Amino acid sequence: MMAFNFLPPRYDMITKKNNSSLKTKTLSERANEAYDHGYSEIFKVIDKKLTTADGKFSFEPTDVTINNTYRFDNHSDPLDTSILYLVETRTGKKGTLIDAPGGYADVVVSNFVREVSNRQEK
Repeated sequence: MMAFNFLPPRYDMITKKNNSSLKTKTLSERANEAYDHGYSEIFKVIDKKLTTADGKFSFEPTDVTINNTYRFDNHSDPLDTSILYLVETRTGKKGTLIDAPGGYADVVVSNFVREVSNRQEK
């Protein structure tokens, strides 16, 4: 099973803004912010390796750092949830990897993420 390479419509991620109000960020908003900060690759996991979308580069879990993780929950539809990983490789490639939580997770992606020991999550 491959990771899905699309951005579903709406997810609830509550973040503080201006220390006074709460704003909901969607998966696509977070992905766009990540892109603006240099996370331009769309990664997938193939044969237990993190692979660029074009398939030209692949990385072992030891070659990868997860810089941040965002979870998006749609409380009205449990199937409409996801996890966005901001990933950086030892060669400096930065991008995103998307999975689902729990029983809806892509086993291949979840196993890869579990193998990544380098985490600098904020």
